[in-house]
Amino acid sequence: MGLLDRVLPWTTAAQRDAEVARQMAQAAEDQVYSAQHDLVSERRRVETDGPMLAGQRAEEQAAWERTPEVREAKERQRLNEAALRMAQAGDPAVTAVLASGDPAAARAEVLRQEAEQRQREEQQRAQMALQAKATPGGPSASAPAPRMR
Repeated sequence: MGLLDRVLPWTTAAQRDAEVARQMAQAAEDQVYSAQHDLVSERRRVETDGPMLAGQRAEEQAAWERTPEVREAKERQRLNEAALRMAQAGDPAVTAVLASGDPAAARAEVLRQEAEQRQREEQQRAQMALQAKATPGGPSASAPAPRMR
C-alpha cells in the first residue's frame, strides 16, 4: 500500500469536513444577514407606525384597566396595602383582623376606618367654616368694603 493510498482517505474526509464546515458557516452568515434585514425592516415599521401603535396600545391598556375585574383587583390591592400599613403602625383593630387570617375582613376594617376618617375631616371643615362666620374679625371682616360712587 502506497503513501497515496493511505493519505487519500484522510484527504477526502478532511475535504468533506471542510466543505460541511463551509456550508454551515455560509448558513450562519445567511441567518445573520436575514436577521439584520428583519431588524432594519422592523425599525422602519416602528418609526412609521410606532406613534399610532403606541396610542392604540395605550387606549387598549386604559380600556383593560377600566374593566370591573381589574378595578376590583386594584381596590383589593390598595386595601391590603392600607391594612398592612395600619397594622405596622400599630392599629389594634386592623392587627386583630389580620391575625384572624381573613383578608376580606381586614379590607372591610380599612374601609370602615377610611370612612370614619373622611367623616372626621368633613366635620372639622364644617366646624372651621362655622367659626369663620361667627368670628367678628374673621376672614369676611378683613375683606375690603365695596366702594361707594
